[in-house]
Amino acid sequence: MQVGKNNFLAIIFLAFLPFFISCKKDNSNQTPLIDGGGSGNGNGGTNPGNGPTPNFNKNTELNSVFFVNAQVGWIAGKSGRLEKTEDGGRTWRSQNAVIGHNINGLFFTDAANGWFVGDDGFLGRTTNGGETWLTSIAVNKLDNYAVAFSDAGNGYYVGEEGALYYTYTAGRSWNKDFYSLFYNLKDVYGIFAATSKSTVVVGEKGLLMYTTNGGLSWTKAGNATEDLIGVHSADKVNFYILSDKNYVYKYQIGGTPERFELPAKFSPNAIHFTSAVAGFVAGDDGLVYRTTDGAKTWTKVNVNTSKDLNAIQFPTPSIGYAVGEDGIIVTIQ
Repeated sequence: MQVGKNNFLAIIFLAFLPFFISCKKDNSNQTPLIDGGGSGNGNGGTNPGNGPTPNFNKNTELNSVFFVNAQVGWIAGKSGRLEKTEDGGRTWRSQNAVIGHNINGLFFTDAANGWFVGDDGFLGRTTNGGETWLTSIAVNKLDNYAVAFSDAGNGYYVGEEGALYYTYTAGRSWNKDFYSLFYNLKDVYGIFAATSKSTVVVGEKGLLMYTTNGGLSWTKAGNATEDLIGVHSADKVNFYILSDKNYVYKYQIGGTPERFELPAKFSPNAIHFTSAVAGFVAGDDGLVYRTTDGAKTWTKVNVNTSKDLNAIQFPTPSIGYAVGEDGIIVTIQ
């Protein structure tokens, strides 16, 4: 039987499609970090670094919070605001990232090693607790929303138009994962790296995907249609996924997401779990809700603010922090 030229090319493409889906970019296309300069000195530093000096005051909106323990943590937000506390939030000291762009996500593996991601492709890395930062700009210059590491060496960051980048080198260089070529370039809003092999990402229009082989291949899961804006797990087995439609999904890799409704109609922004069944959701108007039964029921937590809360994080099961509008920082116990 004779095969036409077009049919022959189609057969060749289909034969190689699994290879393209399962393989990552080689390391020849890595994005290195470059020196962002400066030493944190409490006044924001003087080195102009890799961008304009941030123009913020203490009322600048905060987008992210990350504590490594009850005392040591960082906050970040608009116009490059980035500060550190070493006394449980009683006092804060400016960090010299000096990028002048919104910072959207923070992650630290210990008190020395941390990363941030932000608008216009900006990335940052510190190895000395934020005294100095190395910064870079991703080639695509898309907004980045979240960063997560499973251990000191292995991590991802995610963002606009299907941006999903991985590192095996503690963030010294990054490679783009191929998954976005096959899933309509949906924005990716949240990520949780459970192990160097197992990671869950969520995003626009019900995007829920997981890998169990370190990102060599990804599997789509669930059938939600709304935006999924955050994901977290305390035990690395039960993943809790926050929807922008007042739902929380409980999910285990390879299973079917179970949906639970939050008790009030509001705009949820962030989720964090402290155990397999206990966790918190924070959102607009200072609303925080707590569950102790795996998202089945929720109780309102009074945090004495009506400001919008954009991020929440618990370094220990008994103490947490939420940040947001007008630079608000609240402690939750």
